[in-house]
Amino acid sequence: MLSGVKPLAMFYGDADSERDERIIPERRFSPYVQKGQFVKQEFILECAVDPRTNKPIRVRYVFYASASEQWRMDAMRLTVQIMARMGGADEGLDRMMGILLGHSPEEVDEFVGKCTTQYRKFALKRYGDISGVQ
Repeated sequence: MLSGVKPLAMFYGDADSERDERIIPERRFSPYVQKGQFVKQEFILECAVDPRTNKPIRVRYVFYASASEQWRMDAMRLTVQIMARMGGADEGLDRMMGILLGHSPEEVDEFVGKCTTQYRKFALKRYGDISGVQ
């Protein structure tokens, strides 16, 4: 994104941990936000309860978009929230995320092709064996 090729960058990490520039590089993006070249959006997503702490796992998401592509942040936030609600990604959500991040359809196809086994495992776990259903 810093080179101007991608319209959106997404970072995420543990919301309750100390901030780490290696995970979410806010200082690196800060000058661009201050100049108005990029816009920033962040939110915290509360996920499932961690049985060890009996508290929800909290994930902090930070998005940066070029000023003319700000709409992508709202679309990505909605996509992330749907993924969390579903309990994981699926091919449609991965395709949406890839396109929002600025990857080409070919790059998205390649990524999704590598994930096919994971999608099948997720569907089996969630819906059971539906291979014989018509």
